[in-house]
Amino acid sequence: MRRRLLPLLLVIISLVGLGRLGFNLAARNHPASPGALAPVNPVVGDASFVARFGRGPTADTPDALRIQTHLAYAEQQLRQRTPGALPAALRQRRAHLLDLLHAYWQAGVFPQNASPDGQRHPCFIDGAGRLCAVGYLVAKTAGRPAAERINQRFQYSNLLDMRDKGLGRWVAQSGLSLADCALIQPTYGPSYIPVATGNNIPTGYGTASAVLVGLNASAMVLNASDAGRQAGRWLPWLTMASGTTQLVLGATRFPEEPVTTFNGSSLPTNESQKLLSMANIGVGTATVLFGAWNLLHRPAATSQGPRTSWNVGPAPAGAGQRADGMSLFLARRF
Repeated sequence: MRRRLLPLLLVIISLVGLGRLGFNLAARNHPASPGALAPVNPVVGDASFVARFGRGPTADTPDALRIQTHLAYAEQQLRQRTPGALPAALRQRRAHLLDLLHAYWQAGVFPQNASPDGQRHPCFIDGAGRLCAVGYLVAKTAGRPAAERINQRFQYSNLLDMRDKGLGRWVAQSGLSLADCALIQPTYGPSYIPVATGNNIPTGYGTASAVLVGLNASAMVLNASDAGRQAGRWLPWLTMASGTTQLVLGATRFPEEPVTTFNGSSLPTNESQKLLSMANIGVGTATVLFGAWNLLHRPAATSQGPRTSWNVGPAPAGAGQRADGMSLFLARRF
């Protein structure tokens, strides 16, 4: 019974060990949970993303998509909530500003947040001269110098925290309220975070894949060798366990398909990670099939007698003599 349980125990231990190795290594660079993300807007959070996709954003979600989704949502909300008592002139200015906002988020050119604290912030105008949504509206209607002056004091500030008389006068003549402007204003992720370029494999995932490829290649070579063919049935079981681990790793780390933005362009997917995941699935599947074939074609163990045997019989006697007494016979097979 112990000889039968030993191969099964080895397979279980190996499967658990390989699984922990692969997934712990791959998890080193795994994206943070959606709850850890800072909101794209301090007023409504990520309600815009939930309204469009039915779920919150993740760390894999491109920042440009979050911003564009939010600005489209803000435009829609403000068009639906035009105050009925608003004078005709202000109503006309409000509609014009919302038309400008629509053109702005359609273009998809947003500032980059270079704040030294590395946190998510608004950015009125970045170092390359790119304007945020509200900065763009100010520059288009009051002139670029007005936006530059606000940026000098409040580059990374929320609209509701800005105490500026010039901004107050602009808001009062815009047909928008300060709360409306705060709804428009998005935040931006820190610019040092790597952007998905289609050629980025997380270190943990790459390391786990390399380890599993080495293990599976070694297992297949060992199965095909003379020593492997003489081994017990535990070897093909171990090979199948290792292949299953690599197959599952590749399937769970397969990147999402490209997301189409509002203006019709497609944000890039991680092509290198996709190729690595396909390779993991293919090699893992081949290893599982190879182990199963060896298991089915492995000859049954040869039935052999016990290594040590004994017997009792008459004591040996010489020719013509009668046996007198009993003897113990002991045999040892080497």
